[in-house]
Amino acid sequence: MTDDEEAHYLRVRDAAKYLAISPRSLADPSFRKRHSIPTLRIGRVVVFNAIDLAQWLNSKAASSGAAGHG
Repeated sequence: MTDDEEAHYLRVRDAAKYLAISPRSLADPSFRKRHSIPTLRIGRVVVFNAIDLAQWLNSKAASSGAAGHG
């Protein structure tokens, strides 16, 4: 893995800010499951791969018809 390919992980607070949702919602496992938000667990800590979140967000925008608008 090169430096450019190194994964960047976000904690709940930073991931919530990126997704523009509340950290409390993102911390809720049922919310993440309901919305199929890609999540990783490292021990007891929940983290989010920044690339996976960007792809998830793009797929949600595309499926809602929001892609290319604005």
